[in-house]
Amino acid sequence: MEEQLKVLTEELHLSKECEEKLLQENKCEDKVQGKVIGIGRNQNRHDKGVNVQVSVEDKCINTDETWLRPDESKVDMIVHDILDDRDLDRNSFNVANDCDKEEGNERVYGGPVTRSRGPVPDCDWVVVPAEKKPDSLSYHSSLFSSGVLRTCSHKGQDIEFLADEIQVIGENNLENYPFKARTKSTPDYVRQFLHLRGRTNFSSLLRVRSQAKLAIHNYFTSEEFINIDTPILTSNDCEGAGEVFLVEALKSEEKNSQSSSDGMFFNHPIYLTVSGQLHLETMVSGLCKVYNFSPAFRAENSLSRRHLSEFWMVEAEEAFLKGSEGFECLTERVESLIKSTTQYLLDRQEEDIFYYWKQNQDTETLVRSSLEKDFGHLPYSEAIRILKANSDNFKTQPVDGENLGKEHELFLTKHMGNIPVFVTDWPKKIKAFYMCSKEEDPNLVYGLDLLFPNVGEVAGGGLREHDFFALQSRLREHKLTKSLDWYLDLRKFNGRVPSGGFGLGFERYLLFLLGIHNIKDVIPFPRWTKHCPC
Repeated sequence: MEEQLKVLTEELHLSKECEEKLLQENKCEDKVQGKVIGIGRNQNRHDKGVNVQVSVEDKCINTDETWLRPDESKVDMIVHDILDDRDLDRNSFNVANDCDKEEGNERVYGGPVTRSRGPVPDCDWVVVPAEKKPDSLSYHSSLFSSGVLRTCSHKGQDIEFLADEIQVIGENNLENYPFKARTKSTPDYVRQFLHLRGRTNFSSLLRVRSQAKLAIHNYFTSEEFINIDTPILTSNDCEGAGEVFLVEALKSEEKNSQSSSDGMFFNHPIYLTVSGQLHLETMVSGLCKVYNFSPAFRAENSLSRRHLSEFWMVEAEEAFLKGSEGFECLTERVESLIKSTTQYLLDRQEEDIFYYWKQNQDTETLVRSSLEKDFGHLPYSEAIRILKANSDNFKTQPVDGENLGKEHELFLTKHMGNIPVFVTDWPKKIKAFYMCSKEEDPNLVYGLDLLFPNVGEVAGGGLREHDFFALQSRLREHKLTKSLDWYLDLRKFNGRVPSGGFGLGFERYLLFLLGIHNIKDVIPFPRWTKHCPC
């Protein structure tokens, strides 16, 4: 930056204050001049600051602070840092609204700005002079554009991009296009076009989902957990519910495949996994803290708004968790993960989250309350007592010793003050074979279900039965001794430590965070009964 910088489009005149700070921080002897190549609001909606990028001799300069001059054509800035090896002289936009006449210009809503070499901050409006509007420019077409940044008088907009050059890259054929400009499509309608809905406001969900996955990985990394890639193909049904997909090799008549003589590729039945928990348990004795973030599959013949055949699970397993103290540590771990992830998203994706909150205003209150308050705790017996005392509210009556229905789960969260609630100390007979019995009452287990307002069960877990003989008895009871002999070995050989873990339904967490009513609208390509279109 010591050499004189070439002016590409619009000279950037620095105010005296800005120039002095620039020279002081970057030890420059010359004024910085360049071309505006990216703009966007600060992620914090309460901060009216604007981030700007300019290109200077094939370098990208990001700014922390920006001032717009009265003539709305000059930009004052402070240089923050320089990213080398980038060709950033143009922006790529996706046109997300129809053209609109305004003072001789064609106003085009730009939506999120993207570039062929990585993302840039958001630009909400692109203004195209009427004489420069390409004939092929249309709804949801893509284009290259260069121009200048200026303030915007449009309601709800602080800045806009005035294009001095615009080139259509991908013309959109609107004749049979399912989405129309200025027409609000329902989620049910948009869901019919899974291959196209990334072009709609569904993109907000995709950005939140991506950041949520990153937040979860960051949390576990900061807590010294090791990520384990658990298998998709497995020989066991972890939950014991029998709702699994059987995997078979497609037989070829032309040539003999590598299958065995009995026709099975693996010599025994293989399924798509419903959980990676058992495989995480094989690693916990050596690594102490492990987790996965993987797809899971369940052949549940349901068309409800809360079920998918393919979904994503966050599962964790932690060693040295035993008894009441260990169980308390486990519930704290689940609560910590959820609160950390939620806060991370509010700090970084607030604008996308508010897009959904505006459609359901109660959601913001529920989410912020879940951050500020401790999660509730209810023993199963107390939950049943509360439900029976309010039985007139339910279509299906609660039964002691049986699982809770969704209406029961939602009532409990509301009864506890509209906060997430742990239901604990479950009857042994209705929980999985690997749950550890309580010392004071062998008929109960150290198990948990985490219930969220408006959603129901989001996470489940508990302590694992670490006693060899107790687990052997449970496996015999469920007729699983042969298929899970390797799992029993984990207790047989020396070095086994007591552990506990949980599984969090990723899509159900997103339902709560965003206030979305259908689980099929929080995953890019939902699969459910009779539906797997692409």
